[in-house]
Amino acid sequence: NANATSLTLYVNTSAVTTGATLVTITPPNAATTFFAGTSNTTYYFWLRTHNGYGAGPLTGPINATTYPDPVGFNSLNLASNSVSQVFNWNLQSAPPATAYNIYRRLSPSGPYSSVLTVTASPTPSLPVTFNIPSSAGRTYDYYMTARNAAGEGAASATLTLSIPPSEAPGLSATSGVTNTAVEVALSWQVVSGQGVTAYQVYRSTTPTGGYGLIGSSAGTTFLDASGLTPGGTYYYKVLSDNGILS
Repeated sequence: NANATSLTLYVNTSAVTTGATLVTITPPNAATTFFAGTSNTTYYFWLRTHNGYGAGPLTGPINATTYPDPVGFNSLNLASNSVSQVFNWNLQSAPPATAYNIYRRLSPSGPYSSVLTVTASPTPSLPVTFNIPSSAGRTYDYYMTARNAAGEGAASATLTLSIPPSEAPGLSATSGVTNTAVEVALSWQVVSGQGVTAYQVYRSTTPTGGYGLIGSSAGTTFLDASGLTPGGTYYYKVLSDNGILS
């Protein structure tokens, strides 16, 4: 209003003027920010103009929702299959988030990229497991954001997840009995490009379970010469170890 000498802005978090905050704007200036709200909140606004003859009618309300809070990113773990990721975070409900975005980079300094968007309807049942493709032997940094009607909020805290290296391929075993010992010579192929520094050797008397650690090797061979019985059958597994996971 070109004749207005001041404006009164009514601000409330409900669609009634009762209890509204009043902000007097003198002189009127449509290009200035006159109210600083809090995140993840819907506000209602009314406006009244004033001039030398008095106050004009109250107009409004119009409403606007501020950007969501940073997500409370509580935990990130590897699933039991050592491939999938288990996420847990705080859902935002007042006002509700419409979606949650997951970002990832190769730790510690790769560029972040969006890897998954989780819609908020239906409400996710947390914790929730996702199978975001990952490379064996790598460590990743993750953060989350929430999205509502206003747009995308600020980033959450960053959580880190390491993926175990690949199993050692090409495992072979050669048994031998001498007059002094029963031995099994094991060999396998090297696991490259995953930071592997050692190989853990496990043994069992059944193929389905009961494996116990019997030693480790920095190379691709291992001689098992302890606790073996002539004529016995033994099963072996070799897990690669990169100092973080095996």
